[in-house]
Amino acid sequence: MAGSLGGEGGRFDTIVFTSCNMIGSCARSAEFRRAVEWIRAADRFTKQYGCPFLFTYCRTLYGGVLLASGDWIQAEEELQIAVAESRRSQAAIHADAIATLASLRLAQGRVDEAERMIQGIEEQAAAVLAGVHLAQGRAAAAAVAASRALDGARADQLDTALLMELLGEAELAQGDAPTSAARGRELIEVGSALDCPIIQARGERLVGHADASLKHLGMAVSEFSQLGMPYEAARARLMLAEVARSIEPEVAEAEARTALSTCEGLGAGRDADTAAALLRDLGVKASRAWAKSGGVLTKRESEVLALLGQGLSNPEIAQRLYLSRKTVEHHVASILTKLGLRNRTEAAAFAVRQVERTDAAEPQ
Repeated sequence: MAGSLGGEGGRFDTIVFTSCNMIGSCARSAEFRRAVEWIRAADRFTKQYGCPFLFTYCRTLYGGVLLASGDWIQAEEELQIAVAESRRSQAAIHADAIATLASLRLAQGRVDEAERMIQGIEEQAAAVLAGVHLAQGRAAAAAVAASRALDGARADQLDTALLMELLGEAELAQGDAPTSAARGRELIEVGSALDCPIIQARGERLVGHADASLKHLGMAVSEFSQLGMPYEAARARLMLAEVARSIEPEVAEAEARTALSTCEGLGAGRDADTAAALLRDLGVKASRAWAKSGGVLTKRESEVLALLGQGLSNPEIAQRLYLSRKTVEHHVASILTKLGLRNRTEAAAFAVRQVERTDAAEPQ
């Protein structure tokens, strides 16, 4: 990766292939911090030529890394492109892109939307399906979805660990805490044997939730934080705060405050609501701040909007930003949706007004 970014390959394709391999390796081993560091190292290339993770499969993995590491706005952009550009690809690749975007929707608390997105691809999106059932209070259905997906699955896979944690949560919701805790301890053992912190973290969180253990939940918070997974750490903090509320209210308040701040910043509305409600139950005045929403334009969308304001056509924008025409069309459609505009003419007028406001606000 260092050699390709340094120009040793001599071709842009070298960077694209190398970047995709790097993202794939990092995603499969949950090395999210390492992935983010390499992504930042590729920023100069990205600014000049566009995203190096150009292939649909790689964009999906890239979006998943961004989701895990807390950059949900950029994750939204990459996954939307992956879904749009994979429609004419193999069905499995398209399903992976949809499932990953649905995972983002679920994390955002947009449960019904996530459910609609995975209709017809439930087998490929088993973890999302189980998560949807849990969020809707259908624990038995969640257990069935997770169990089916686990049938014949390898224990040393990251996806398997996620499904096992979901199954354990479903068992706990049905009142079977001992089985849930035993499943969590199994995850801890597998993670320890493989030296895989993310599997261990999922196990610690499940045991902590099932046994109401501050120790295990605290370890989960620490491990997810060290992995650079803020949303998963926030979820563990919420569980810890719930357990601590009656025995260590000050600890509960501190953890709930941190979880609320993290979830607000990410745009995890459902979990932010839970954190705010918990704080109010503790006697702390807490209300939801204005969270990041889907209406926020990404950096690339802002660039496209500015060029629309200059009167450029889609082909001209594609040439200026080193993007494909299809990608530009996707960005324009996303801009219209987010800003509530009907067509590119309204978008161009909006961009001009934004420039005028900026000019008027600057000192003469």
